Order: sequence, then structure tokens, then C-alpha cells
Amino acid sequence: MGPGHAAIFIPLMDLTVSSVRCSAEELKQVQSCIAACFTDVSQEDACKEFELTLKRFASGPLLRKAAFHGDRAFIREGCQTPGIQITAKRHQGGLAEMAVHISAASGDVQRLQTCLDLKADLNTEDDMRGRPLHYAALAGCAPAIQVLLRANADPTARSGVKTELIPDLLGSAKHFWSGS
Repeated sequence: MGPGHAAIFIPLMDLTVSSVRCSAEELKQVQSCIAACFTDVSQEDACKEFELTLKRFASGPLLRKAAFHGDRAFIREGCQTPGIQITAKRHQGGLAEMAVHISAASGDVQRLQTCLDLKADLNTEDDMRGRPLHYAALAGCAPAIQVLLRANADPTARSGVKTELIPDLLGSAKHFWSGS
């Protein structure tokens, strides 16, 4: 996934139950099956809820991959879709990392700023209590550290990773940030 792959997100976000290629009878069966899972709403509303659930489920891996590859257009397009929030818990990876963690570690401040512009929680923690600031520090990305500190990331937060590198890098970034 690289620049230009935002076009993948559009068909996914436009996917509807009625757009599935099947016979009319098969479509009725699919709609009936979906309605059985959402018993408190009409069949039409059940299909809409199913579509939204599918979009939410699929968007997490796509957003993290876009963050890894620096596809800011994809991240922005995905987060403009109703129901898709960049720091929703359902968008976490296997270690509870999110697009903002990956962007911070990349060192690409524009990628990181895109996440922050979309209201990513800059103090969100992964399973090891690692925050985007920790990811940037461990990756040695002083410009990303600077962006996070200016956005009020908590420099005193402790992660579960035991390393002497983080305080040194944060100290350097604070010096860089203060302009001294």
C-alpha cells in the first residue's frame, strides 16, 4: 500500500449488502441471515448496521498499514467515513498499537501530523503501556518527539519497556523543542 491506494478504501466504504453479486433469492437469504443477527431492528436497518460493522472491522488493519507505508491520503479518507475513528479500540493491532504509534515510529512528521489532525489520542497506550512518544523515542525520531511534545504528549509516562534510551532521547528532544 502506497500513495494512491486511498482508492481501495472507497469501494470498501461503499460496499452494501444489496451490491453483492448474487441472485435475488440468494440476496434475500443473505438479508434474512443478517436480520437474524440484529433482532431489535428492521431488516433494512440490520443490513445497514452489518455494513457499518464490516467497515469498522476492516478499517483497523487498513489504517495501520497506511500509517506504516505513509499513505496519508488513505488515512485521511478512511477517517472521514462515518463510524471510523483513528483511535477506536477496534483499530488496534496485535499489541494494541494504532496508526498513531506506527506514524510516530516512522519519523515522518507529516504522517504523524495527519493522525493528530484526525484527533488521534497522542497518549494512547499499547499492551506494554507504550505511547506514541515512546515509539518515536525508541526509533530515534527526534522530529516526531518534538511534534508530540508540542501537542502535549506526556513526557513523564512510563512504558513497560525497560530501557535507558527513552529518557536520553526525550531529554534531547526537550532540548531541541525548547530551542536552547
